[in-house]
Amino acid sequence: MNKMTFAEWMKINYPNEILLENEYDEYHNEYIEYINGTIESNLDIKDILKDIKHYKPVSIKKIVNDVIRKDLRAEAMTILSIASPFRINELTRYYNEGKENIVCMHIDTIKEELVFYKLMEQKETDTFGKKYF
Repeated sequence: MNKMTFAEWMKINYPNEILLENEYDEYHNEYIEYINGTIESNLDIKDILKDIKHYKPVSIKKIVNDVIRKDLRAEAMTILSIASPFRINELTRYYNEGKENIVCMHIDTIKEELVFYKLMEQKETDTFGKKYF
């Protein structure tokens, strides 16, 4: 059995792909086939592991406290508490890479998705998820 996370597998097999929520299942099914050994990856596992950056695990609370203004932290935590694991992994990666501005923009994107899928409502008083442009 191959030991590679979905994120690692995506980075190797589809390095320039921006995964949309409605495409997640299709790619994830292909990943499961790879894990089960029924299809081959684009690279050998040894080549993959040497190129993957291994970050220390970081809690969402630490990310929010480090990057988000104090008055906006509760809203950010509410958004992230119902975000998909895929989006949380992306957020953690941006934080570990030192891309604090992208972390904030990513929370906006997560909020927009949650509103689109009717998991949250966009209120006038909300900061995240607003269209600024």
